[in-house]
Amino acid sequence: MAEYKSGISRFGGTMQTIWQDVRFAIRQMIANPGFSLTAILSLALGIAATVAVFSVIYSAVITPWPYKDFDRACGVWTIDKAGHDGQPGLSGPQIRTLRQASSVEEAAAYDGWNLVTTGSDVPEDVQAVIFTGNAFQFYGMPAMLGRYFLPSDAPDNQDP
Repeated sequence: MAEYKSGISRFGGTMQTIWQDVRFAIRQMIANPGFSLTAILSLALGIAATVAVFSVIYSAVITPWPYKDFDRACGVWTIDKAGHDGQPGLSGPQIRTLRQASSVEEAAAYDGWNLVTTGSDVPEDVQAVIFTGNAFQFYGMPAMLGRYFLPSDAPDNQDP
């Protein structure tokens, strides 16, 4: 192991040497303003791009969805003999049967489709979603006003 003199860092320089290097760097920046500006802008753009990419990756991959017990949730997908995958359209009785399975704690279902509104001069495409009455509780989303859907809101097991 190398011995170090008092006042000298592991990297071989003293504080006085470091200040000399800083003063030299400032003199070079003043003497070459074009190069200095290019270097500073390059560093700023590189740092900004890195922060932007990390933010996207953090929000999309690292941060979990803001739903209750999302790490335990799963979806139902099918693959046909040709290898095409998709989500099956489960009927109300099939969803109720799925809820009764011993390996399933709870099940919520949704389906989406496109609608066209004609209430104004120009027809407008609207994305619509229908979901089971327990979807808000399933995802742990609080009711901001009013109440959740109740079983009486879908009488005679009409809940899909």
